[in-house]
Amino acid sequence: MKQELIYLDHAAATPVDPVVLDAMLPYFTDKFFNPSSPYSLGVEVKRDYQLAKSRIARTIGAKSDEIIMTAGATESINIAFSSASGKILVPSVEHVATLAAAERQGEVTYIQPDKKGRISVDS
Repeated sequence: MKQELIYLDHAAATPVDPVVLDAMLPYFTDKFFNPSSPYSLGVEVKRDYQLAKSRIARTIGAKSDEIIMTAGATESINIAFSSASGKILVPSVEHVATLAAAERQGEVTYIQPDKKGRISVDS
């Protein structure tokens, strides 16, 4: 009897939702052009990229220029901490990349979550 796999590391790697895959497939196969290029195919991809950013911004109530697209979590974490200085509060259960970025930027105080993993003002 084959055992059923129970995967518990979706924070690190997650299967792509079929709706997302369908939306992105053209950019993996036919529209793979550099959006920073001056030629028409690249300009078209950049337009699509900017439209996607606008949709994300609208969904979360932000402005398009407030959205920063990155290649992954580590890059995002480093950008988030790049302007931090002084005392930084970080949950003790954060990913090691977050902890390392915080420690490079300033004095870190680790906040302990409660038994349910929640952080409160009293933490």
